[in-house]
Amino acid sequence: MFPRIVRRETSPRTNCALIVDEADQFSSREASLPYPEGYNQFGRLVKQGREFGIFVAVGLSFLEQCSRFIASNMSYHIILNQSDPASVEEAARTLLQPDARQLIASLDCGEAVYKEAMGPARHGMLIVTDHVPPATMARPDKFD
Repeated sequence: MFPRIVRRETSPRTNCALIVDEADQFSSREASLPYPEGYNQFGRLVKQGREFGIFVAVGLSFLEQCSRFIASNMSYHIILNQSDPASVEEAARTLLQPDARQLIASLDCGEAVYKEAMGPARHGMLIVTDHVPPATMARPDKFD
């Protein structure tokens, strides 16, 4: 894909996906400090990647430490339970719902709040997945 990026050949569809879990060190505010434009190469990928057909999914442990540049350039946010108060506050700010702090701090396993930056719904939506607790995985008869 690099030659296409150099030639500025954009793409209207997703050609590849990059999924980075535990991306805190790449997306932190401190990682962007040495760059005069305020974002590092990872931030550049997040901002410009979709233009070239690159979908970037980022998993973070502490939302509060994420660069505002990176967080604001994400098209989709899926916010799970946040354990520290600063991350709960940042999650509510990211969702543009200051009153969501209690909800975010009380989410159970398999629950999250989903929001599209440019989507039809202006507010975050509660999503629930089919989370199977580890204790029940050893007993498939529980699901008969």
